[in-house]
Amino acid sequence: MKVVVKGQYEFQDYLAAHRLNRRGARMAFSVAEVVWGAVLVSYASIFPNSLSALEGAAGMLMIAWGLYFNQTLFTFRVRRRWAHYPALRETPLDLTFGDEGVFGTDDAGNPGLMSWQRFIRWKEDEAVFLLYLSPHLWLAIPKRLMEPAEAEKLRALFRTRVGGATQGRHILAGESA
Repeated sequence: MKVVVKGQYEFQDYLAAHRLNRRGARMAFSVAEVVWGAVLVSYASIFPNSLSALEGAAGMLMIAWGLYFNQTLFTFRVRRRWAHYPALRETPLDLTFGDEGVFGTDDAGNPGLMSWQRFIRWKEDEAVFLLYLSPHLWLAIPKRLMEPAEAEKLRALFRTRVGGATQGRHILAGESA
């Protein structure tokens, strides 16, 4: 079974990959900020003192940070990284997924093969697949560059060939575990 993915990365692919990679950690951090903000606001209203206004304002700021600013800052940072690496934007994506592994070419046109044993896990959401070489090094495969049938073939290949295939996989709506 072979799946060929050709195309060009776009910013939305890059952003979706970073969001998927950091999904759990970002959510936990945001929830912690909102909870601590709510605790501060509650404390300021239950135990009024000379610092109540300051505590309440700090709590409201933490809640706003957790709900809005954290996400905005994350997108800003990803956009800044995207702008700093033009080779990522300019180099065409040309990957072939087969029984041996992942075959591709680098920006100089040199061919290479990474065997399936090099990959430790994978994740997916509605926009991208992430194929991990290590916990912090991944390959993003945008789903917009393939037909749904090809995405299903790729998913089946990952399930059978990649160790820890379900560890980091997020179940999509309508699927069962």
